Amino acid sequence: MVCGDLHTVAPPELDLMRERHRASSHARSIDSHSLGAAYLQQKQHNGLSRLYFVDHEKHVPGNLGFAEPPVPNSTKTRISQLNLNGHSISVPTGLFIDGELVTSKAGNVFASQHPSTGKDLVRIQEGGEEDVDEAVKVARRTFDDCSWTGTSPLQRAKLLNNLADILEKNAKEILTLECADTGKTLSQCSKLDVPVSIGTLRYFAGWADKILALACGNTIVIKSAEAPPLSALKTCEYIQRAGFPKGVVNLVSGYGKTVGNAIAHHMDFYKLAFTGSTATGRSIVKASASSNVKKVTLELGGKSPNIVFADANLEKAVEWSAWGINMNFGQTCHAGTRIYVHKSVYDKFLNAYTERIRKSRLGTPSKLG
Repeated sequence: MVCGDLHTVAPPELDLMRERHRASSHARSIDSHSLGAAYLQQKQHNGLSRLYFVDHEKHVPGNLGFAEPPVPNSTKTRISQLNLNGHSISVPTGLFIDGELVTSKAGNVFASQHPSTGKDLVRIQEGGEEDVDEAVKVARRTFDDCSWTGTSPLQRAKLLNNLADILEKNAKEILTLECADTGKTLSQCSKLDVPVSIGTLRYFAGWADKILALACGNTIVIKSAEAPPLSALKTCEYIQRAGFPKGVVNLVSGYGKTVGNAIAHHMDFYKLAFTGSTATGRSIVKASASSNVKKVTLELGGKSPNIVFADANLEKAVEWSAWGINMNFGQTCHAGTRIYVHKSVYDKFLNAYTERIRKSRLGTPSKLG
């Protein structure tokens, strides 16, 4: 393999592949629900160098009590021990840069909070512009030294499958974290988020010699969602255990106005892919234009309508309409926020739909199923 000369897929082909992947498996990448990621693809061929960034906005957090033990192993390592539903789970709370958990340059921290009570779950390191710069330098260095790009596609596939195995083995741990941190129900996390994340890793492991991003030797900088960052941090621990070289995956937790803004304006990022609000998407496009004219892919807030015709199965229409607006708290690109109903069945549908929504319950997500 020639280091620094990656074989890429043209953007239109990537979009097509992405749609095929969604349609065939309904799978989303591991950073879709919990993580954001910046794919650093420094393709140095004919003078080209590219960096990919993906961010995912989430607006709900989690809690159930925590205690922070003495820092183990090294002064750089930061870990908190959380007691969640009777399970003791260690969670990294530092920035993950060059294979190490480190404190932020400014030494700031921020809290992940319980979505029901608003109480602090745990405090983690808050990154800033300097931390983004450091993570990018590490990702670029790791790409250039061929410790990742120089590995065979077979070896990269093996490591991605190792990570999938670790997630699968620790599914209960990551399920507990995700429920507490995001407020998602145990049912959604156990049936959708975690198994789909595992399946997605295995899927792309099979494409390690065919497509872009981590599977094809790119290095990554992650900006996790600020409200529920814990599963992203825990995944960094799993990445270490899976055997990935240092510097392949880096994570800078923090707020959009600092970390996100630094990434959007950074001259060494050449591709940003963002999932989140329309307002933030507009800001990213402006930042791209005012810096180095980055390529941008946006998946923004959804306003998808459901249309109920006169001959529709109203029972199913009611159920799926309720699912469409409530699934993932309505924070999806295809959220069914509007319903058009034929006038001949409007009253019947409205009554049934009102009754269905009244049955929705609020409470501790791990107990609702």
